[in-house]
Amino acid sequence: MNTDLGALLGRIHAATGAAYLIATDGFDYHPGNELDDLAAALGYSTTHTPSGGGYATVFVTDPDQARWRINYRHQVRLRILTRAGADPADIAVLRDKLGVDAGDDSLAEQIDAYNEQARQRWLDEAARQRAAEIVNAREDERRKVLEEIRAASGDV
Repeated sequence: MNTDLGALLGRIHAATGAAYLIATDGFDYHPGNELDDLAAALGYSTTHTPSGGGYATVFVTDPDQARWRINYRHQVRLRILTRAGADPADIAVLRDKLGVDAGDDSLAEQIDAYNEQARQRWLDEAARQRAAEIVNAREDERRKVLEEIRAASGDV
């Protein structure tokens, strides 16, 4: 690999290194790990093993489908790096070097939109559960007070 590509990877690593976990594709990723995977795909050796990618092993016999899966995985990683603050020009160079079709962006956008909807549904459900817990706690407290009043008045 050439030095320019190495410098590009260095720039992206510096730009995304401080970024926190970014939810994409239903999983949490750290941009540095995704960059390590892309660097390995470009022929660079990495100094540490990436901590997973959330993908199950899939055996594919159709070469077109296998290539689509590789493109999709790279596209998700590129999107993570973009969201973490990498320069779009650098991402474009990586996309070109990896041979990733830019048309996959629409799929990544749909996945992000779905994940955001799922996250909002989860937050809404958590809020409903918390509200129910508060109402139940207040009802329990009200019953205890009524029982104490009845006991004190001799109605029990």
